[in-house]
Amino acid sequence: MNIKNARFWTYENGGWVKITLKPKQSLSFSHYSRDDEGHSYSNNTLTHTGKYVCNEWEQGGRDCDGRTSSSGVSVANLNELRANDTWRGEGEDIDEKGQPIRTPKWERAKKTRCYDENAENANY
Repeated sequence: MNIKNARFWTYENGGWVKITLKPKQSLSFSHYSRDDEGHSYSNNTLTHTGKYVCNEWEQGGRDCDGRTSSSGVSVANLNELRANDTWRGEGEDIDEKGQPIRTPKWERAKKTRCYDENAENANY
């Protein structure tokens, strides 16, 4: 059985990026930024399992209300890597061939974890 590469678009760091993963290949990337209230970060690891693409993600930061974080695992079947229309609009959602960018249909594979320091301190 010949498993094909997984090719799909993702919106990262203010622009569209086309990802290609070979079977069993993983790609990790992170982003960190500071602003006048604190900082934020995101970490992703994408893996082509042979049956689907798995996205292990984490995001969070700190601002005047305290720390926040969330993480989870999402998956997209290989035949649904171009299932969703893009959400940004304004003419910037066109690929190199002039076609509308379509993105994976991600589904939650594992329970999402969320943490909010301010809510915890308020006993929510």
